[in-house]
Amino acid sequence: MSTPPKSKSPFWPVFITVFVFILLTGTAITFVLPELYASTARIKVERDDYNTAPDRGTNAPSYYDPYFIQTTFEVIQSELVLSNVISDLNLNVEWGKKYYNGATMMTGETLEILKRRLSLAPVRGTKLIAITVYSDDKNEAARIANTIATCYYDYRETFTTGPKKQRVEALSEAYQQEETQIQAARAQPDTNKLAQLLDAHKRLFNKLEEAKLEEAKLEIDWKHQPCRMITNYAEPSMYPVKPNKPVNIVISAVAGAMLGTIAGTLAVWGSSWLRRSRPKPTA
Repeated sequence: MSTPPKSKSPFWPVFITVFVFILLTGTAITFVLPELYASTARIKVERDDYNTAPDRGTNAPSYYDPYFIQTTFEVIQSELVLSNVISDLNLNVEWGKKYYNGATMMTGETLEILKRRLSLAPVRGTKLIAITVYSDDKNEAARIANTIATCYYDYRETFTTGPKKQRVEALSEAYQQEETQIQAARAQPDTNKLAQLLDAHKRLFNKLEEAKLEEAKLEIDWKHQPCRMITNYAEPSMYPVKPNKPVNIVISAVAGAMLGTIAGTLAVWGSSWLRRSRPKPTA
């Protein structure tokens, strides 16, 4: 009496079918997803001791400020800085064309999009901050990152040189007022008063010249600061950061193998159960 032929195991046909389906689906989705590029500029940040501790003098030694980096983060992503980025790059118009069918966006709307695309991180063990911008346009990502770095230092220049300029303006105004008083005193016969005014005027003139010299020196320093403080300008990235195509394909292959194994095992169990549940042929 001949034995019935053994039926082939359904494991491999089911495994291959599920594996190929998951792999092809994952690969197709990966190539359909929009690409996102990232560009990073690095800047060096340090406190301005003469602004944060004016009573200690301009040459006062630095002291530890545990909130300085976080404060710098907040300043960089504030409207104070980012509104200038939006203005310099005309993002209200450019992004309006790109995302709003040509309608010019409000600065507040553009600001919210820009903040979502901006990532700030300290570079471990340094005084550097990494400014990373994400965009579907690699050139735009680099351009925005560099503009943020530049606008931050424009803000720092205003913050740093502002008090010096205000002091020069105040001294200039006082000097002009004393000039008026001296001219009036020259018409009076009181030589003692005139001598006092001239002496005070000379001291004020010296202060004014000193303040102008400090302001000029500070402006010269800041004229060259950005070149030293922006340690790395952002460059357009060659490859997108999202989606990570090789990683996604590998994940799809692993998922396909796991699901294929489960499906193939279930198919074997199901096939075995069906064979056992069939009624045995009678003699």
